[in-house]
Amino acid sequence: MLFLLFQRTVIIKEQLKAYLPIFCTAEALSTGTSFVYFMDLYQFNRRPLEQRAGIVMEHGTFLAIRHRSQYIISLYYINQFFAEMWYEPRRHEFVLVRGLKDRIALEPYLAMIKLSDIM
Repeated sequence: MLFLLFQRTVIIKEQLKAYLPIFCTAEALSTGTSFVYFMDLYQFNRRPLEQRAGIVMEHGTFLAIRHRSQYIISLYYINQFFAEMWYEPRRHEFVLVRGLKDRIALEPYLAMIKLSDIM
């Protein structure tokens, strides 16, 4: 099942590239180096679902996965916050992508990850 989710995620990642905003520093522009991603939780949560999903797929670091009812929920770390992606396999789509920062929202993952390793 995880392999199928991974395959679908790769396809979705390619489809979402058109929605990715470009964030970079002046230094990256002048030197031609790769773009550096900067966005806070507030800016992230104000974006449309497709953009949030694209940002997570492109810039997020996968941390954990869990199941709830009919959803597969993945946790990612981006810059200064965490993001959850809720995937519904029956519909083959992400139905929720949200940024998280507080400990209460991260409780379902605390047994799976060590926060000290990424903070």
